[in-house]
Amino acid sequence: MHTVTRRLSNGMPVVLREFRAAPVVSCQLWVKAGSADERAHEAGLAHVIEHMVFKGTAKRKVGEITRDIESAGGSINAWTSLDETVFYVTLGSQYLNDGLEVLGDAVLHPAFEERELDKELPVICEEIRMGKDSPDRMVSSDLFSAMFQAHPYGRPVIGFQDTVQSFTAANLRDFYRRWYTPANMMLIIVGDFNEADLMPVLETHFGEGQKKRSPRRITRTAEPPQKKHRFHSRTMSTSECNLAIGFRIPGFQHEDVAALDVLGALLGQGASSRLELEIGRRLGLSSEISAVCYTPRDEGMFGVFAKAPPKELETLTREISKQIALLVEHLCQVEEVEKAKKLILSEDAFSLETVDGQARKLGYYRLYCDGEGYEERYTNAVRAVTPQLICDIARRYLCGPMSAAVVLPEPSLLSGPKPSWLTAGKTDTAHVHSLVRHAFEQGRKLTTTKIRKKDDVITHVFSSGDAVIIRKVDAPTVAARVAFIGGQRLEPAKVAGVGQLLGALMVRGTESRTAVEIATQMDNWACAISGFSGRNSVGISGEFLREHASGVMALMADCLYHPVFDETELETERAIFKQMVESSLTNARSVAFARFQKTLFGSHPYGRPIYGTLQTLDAIDQKALRQFHRKTVQQQKMALAVVGGVDVDEMLATAEKYFVRPRLKPANPVTLAFEPKAGPVYKYGEMVKEQSHLVIGFPGTTLNSPHRFAMDVMVEILGGHGGRLFQTVREQQSLAYDVSAFSFDGLEPGFMAVYGATSVGKEERFVSLVLEELARIRKVPPTDMELERVKRYLIGSREIAQQRFAARAAEASLRWLYGMGPEDTAEYVKEISKVSATAVRRLASKVLNPNHMIVSVVGKGASHLKFD
Repeated sequence: MHTVTRRLSNGMPVVLREFRAAPVVSCQLWVKAGSADERAHEAGLAHVIEHMVFKGTAKRKVGEITRDIESAGGSINAWTSLDETVFYVTLGSQYLNDGLEVLGDAVLHPAFEERELDKELPVICEEIRMGKDSPDRMVSSDLFSAMFQAHPYGRPVIGFQDTVQSFTAANLRDFYRRWYTPANMMLIIVGDFNEADLMPVLETHFGEGQKKRSPRRITRTAEPPQKKHRFHSRTMSTSECNLAIGFRIPGFQHEDVAALDVLGALLGQGASSRLELEIGRRLGLSSEISAVCYTPRDEGMFGVFAKAPPKELETLTREISKQIALLVEHLCQVEEVEKAKKLILSEDAFSLETVDGQARKLGYYRLYCDGEGYEERYTNAVRAVTPQLICDIARRYLCGPMSAAVVLPEPSLLSGPKPSWLTAGKTDTAHVHSLVRHAFEQGRKLTTTKIRKKDDVITHVFSSGDAVIIRKVDAPTVAARVAFIGGQRLEPAKVAGVGQLLGALMVRGTESRTAVEIATQMDNWACAISGFSGRNSVGISGEFLREHASGVMALMADCLYHPVFDETELETERAIFKQMVESSLTNARSVAFARFQKTLFGSHPYGRPIYGTLQTLDAIDQKALRQFHRKTVQQQKMALAVVGGVDVDEMLATAEKYFVRPRLKPANPVTLAFEPKAGPVYKYGEMVKEQSHLVIGFPGTTLNSPHRFAMDVMVEILGGHGGRLFQTVREQQSLAYDVSAFSFDGLEPGFMAVYGATSVGKEERFVSLVLEELARIRKVPPTDMELERVKRYLIGSREIAQQRFAARAAEASLRWLYGMGPEDTAEYVKEISKVSATAVRRLASKVLNPNHMIVSVVGKGASHLKFD
């Protein structure tokens, strides 16, 4: 693909890549300033500016920036990182000029009104509190603070509550003037446009201002050499330990980065990585484990992240250290290195599917490197990595002192034998640090274990009733999805969660392949294959390069039709699922939704936890798995959808050879129903958290309902970023960082719900505001402007989502399976366009019935709340 770099009259660089695979364009404005450019008292200021850029300009009032982009069928958002802030718009190419005008106005002319800042700062404080409830976020934040005690990378990007609350509009304007200059920005555009036509438009919207030098950067305090291990630990309301171990490595431009990336992939990325096979699978110590190589502008971090039961913390640390030591002291096999290189290089091919992915990649390469030649040099460096270089790199960076962060469960949440770090019922932090240090140093000595070697759409329905849907796209990648009626809806209550276990175990051994052989083959082909089980369906999916299509499809069929449900693998997966269930019990959002769904659906399967319960998981054995496999995969008709760079005739032959087969006599059709509860019904759950989590919901529609398009429109009017709830609850009242509306449609009626999280003591006001908005949409039809904006957004977001081949394959297979017809984007546009304001009001009157309302609240002191 051809990429050019131009400069506007004010010095702003512009990177353009024409890419016409879909009528979509991504516009990203990169600002070379992030949290590491803040002074200590400014911690979080870059992130606040990211928020406030969307709070109006001289030309647009609050909410109008998002409204105007959604009216053009697109979406606008931003992110702040250590070294950059990025504002981006993705929309249909026919609205490119409109999107550029809005993006330029928002970023180049923010109002920074004191009144709006006073409203937004409480919202950001809610976001900070939300992060404090997440063990994953806290262990990552704690690791960085341990590793970088002098350098600003040790501060959280979002800042601290005391610094954020201190900011004034003057602070924002000072930081903005310092960093938001044309020479310190870069505009990147990828998609369906013509370069010659675009440049005058860019000059109009982004070319203002005088040409100046880039701002003088603050000299960042260098992190001194680390001479000993560093530790950080905390306790939280969680059911397992989160462990993070990190080592300092060079930044983005260093010549060792490519080899470090390969080292990270080999150690902890992919189903057959060393950490996953040895620690996750063979030893069963960790429910999740991975390795990450993070390389920002300055020094970076090579990290290992893992979750495990509290009693296994010491053993887990020792085994991680041991696997690192093996890389230092023993040469890897050539095949293992080649597999890791394929994993990294295949990401380039998959990133070509979306304009957002291409633009983001260009941003990093062009902002921090010389741009034009870096990508090629990096690719060549990856290809040149050898086993000896892996050993040298591991010895260079992973042999010195490490930093570790641990999130431990609250002592009151522990059951069974108590871990050694509890003293008189309290966490002994010093003992935790000693334990981790001792285990890590011990693991480095245990290196004698040997390493194991291990577009066009065509639909064809066969006489068996199985269907194959193929959409050919000129691309190097392919996505395939095989689906059957099944999922949670057909699970027996006593073995709830059996579908999820079935999906996980499909790729964990067949009659002819072991789990390790399957994982190794997937990594060798740089493909991803996984089983799935949802509310209404079960099956297997894959993403792969087109040159491996035949082999991958054969492997998928083997996993689908011949799983052995090995007892050892079953126990490993069961332990992982039980850990997930236990984690959900300490997650207030999950608990609020679980209580809502149980109350709404009663004994209907939709009311059960998707992963089952600790009791039902214990009841699932090989017999239960085989029975569910027979009821779904062997008895139901199949829908296979393939999207990507395939030969249609060859793929039809492959599908018939591997997937199409006579079905066993199907069971009698299942008819399920539930009666809506007479309400309103209020459910209160106690949980000590920074925020209370609330779900306000109602019975919804079905997948085949003629009202499902009006439901999409109504939900977006209420809960989108430009929607009524967002404007009322967040923008005007600053009650929540996150408030949203969404719907679930099933083969039987699903639900429509509003979710939000707010501070303790603000719950009643939150619910009152939501109910006011629900009452308003029941009585008053939306305005023509509001309706048009939402329709454009829904249509545009669908086009954006359909860039991913996997998304197209999933939709095609499920639509055929559910008897919904081959609805394409043109038909969706037609149906959404037909939705009237009256239809939205009528649907709201029917669905948002207070007599069927269920309110679920989980938080500190929730049991004392009374909304009725």
